[in-house]
This record gives sequence, C-alpha cells and structure tokens, in this order.
Amino acid sequence: MLVFLNDTLLSVVTQLRNSVGEEFAGRWFIEAGFGPCSRTPSQVFDTAEDAMQWVRGCLEEDATVWEHEAVA
Repeated sequence: MLVFLNDTLLSVVTQLRNSVGEEFAGRWFIEAGFGPCSRTPSQVFDTAEDAMQWVRGCLEEDATVWEHEAVA
C-alpha cells in the first residue's frame, strides 16, 4: 500500500505473508518511509490501521518540529 499526503509519497506499507514466518503472516510492515516518515520502525503492526496511525504520528511529530523551529 502506498501512503500519500497530497502528491507526496510518505510510506510503503506491505502485508506480510506466510513465507516471512507464520507469526508475522497477515501483519503489516513499513517497507520504506519518506520525508517525515523516513525513520522506519523495526516493528510490525497488527492491522493496516495501526500502520497508518504510525504514519499519522510521524506527520504530527514533523509538524511539532516545524512549529518549534519557526518560533526559535
């Protein structure tokens, strides 16, 4: 799944299959992150929504950083 904000690619999220290992089958993994999501986590997510929540968190963190830099 490609995750965009407007026309900007933020993340590539994939659903893992049995070939990775049965304990990970059906879970979600951030294959790559870009911009505010460039620090990819070393974890898997139970649902696609959990992975999307991680992406949203990156955007919120990035907005906070920019807000503080603008004030400084």
